[in-house]
Amino acid sequence: MRKKFVCALLFLQVIFPIVAQSDTSSVKDSLQPRISFAGTPIFAYDNDVGLRYGAVVNYFKYNDKRSKKFDENLFVRFSNSTKKSLQFQSLYETNNLLKQAKVIIEASYLNDKAYDFFGFNGDFINYHASLSPNRFYKINRTHFRLKFDYQRYINGPSFRLLAGLTFNKIGIDQQGDTTNLYSIYQSLNEIPLTELNGGIIGTAKLGIVFDSRSNQCYCKNGKWLESFVVYAPATKNSTQFSKFVLTFRTFDTLAHSSFVLTTRTSLQVKLHGEIPTYFKSNYFDSRQNIDGLGGAFTLRGLSRNRIVSDGFALVNLELRKLLTHFSIKKTQIDFNLSVFSDNGYIIQAHQSDFASASNLYPLVFNKKFNRFYASAGIGFYAVLNENNVISFNLGTPINQIEIKQTAFYVGSSFIF
Repeated sequence: MRKKFVCALLFLQVIFPIVAQSDTSSVKDSLQPRISFAGTPIFAYDNDVGLRYGAVVNYFKYNDKRSKKFDENLFVRFSNSTKKSLQFQSLYETNNLLKQAKVIIEASYLNDKAYDFFGFNGDFINYHASLSPNRFYKINRTHFRLKFDYQRYINGPSFRLLAGLTFNKIGIDQQGDTTNLYSIYQSLNEIPLTELNGGIIGTAKLGIVFDSRSNQCYCKNGKWLESFVVYAPATKNSTQFSKFVLTFRTFDTLAHSSFVLTTRTSLQVKLHGEIPTYFKSNYFDSRQNIDGLGGAFTLRGLSRNRIVSDGFALVNLELRKLLTHFSIKKTQIDFNLSVFSDNGYIIQAHQSDFASASNLYPLVFNKKFNRFYASAGIGFYAVLNENNVISFNLGTPINQIEIKQTAFYVGSSFIF
């Protein structure tokens, strides 16, 4: 049954972009801009949110028709899932709006009726599969986000000064009077009353970006580094805090072969203040923030938000092998197979009264926690025209943090 399901998803994800994608560029003049447009239904699966369905629209503009790197991209996605994870996301990335600068504008609304909450500090929380169907590890969360990032060219378009503002409005509902992990944290006074239902956070960031990737989506060579400081002033629902973020990604074709080694190393640590409990799961990125650690975009094989702390390090290693390349009409298609290893390490733990919690709820809390977590697995990617990706990943935790042995993901992008 699973094989039929996977085959159906692959067919739908591949065939619809081929039919929907159009190219308005002129073959006669290679110096003219090239515009590419694709509207694609979403038929995806995520171990954490279930079957995801909806639609995505991608608009690409290449100032030079011969270039593989786009100069403008508008991405709009609307989707829901069988676990009631509603997403509306729009992301506009352009080199054309302001002179000598890249601009990224985002507007997103996320409404998750089964948002994963595993407390803090990884396996300090015991995972009981028997409690999972009762929504013991779930809360309702909404997240509205607006972002404007300005990346000014310093020495050409590859080296840029980064400055940005982000507005976040997060709402949390612990699901009524139901006893769950979130309500237990509340009873232990581990979540301040001012943070219990979420809040508003505005952040500013300043730093640098170096990006020499050969392609923003399907990259085979290049480096991508970002280093910045995030500052959030105090609000009604939070105190001020700051974080330092350093992320370095590499893409290397091995000895002119069909193998590509990709790596990502990210260090995200608190500099001062207290990060609100409802914002600790935020993973900062120069393009688009995500939830983590754990799940499809950070630690494949571990549940979303399984590792939440004040500061962490993340290392992803993936080796891709090009299986075949062919064309259907004007659509170029690549099939890739991969093996990967995802690794996370808690640098700064969330401060808790560990002894009290484990004494009062010995089945829920451990007396101590591990700092290192890892997973490994395999992946398959179908890449269309180097700017649309259909991904299949199967990951398993190495240090057995969870009872679930494997997690399966079908998506529309590489992990980074």
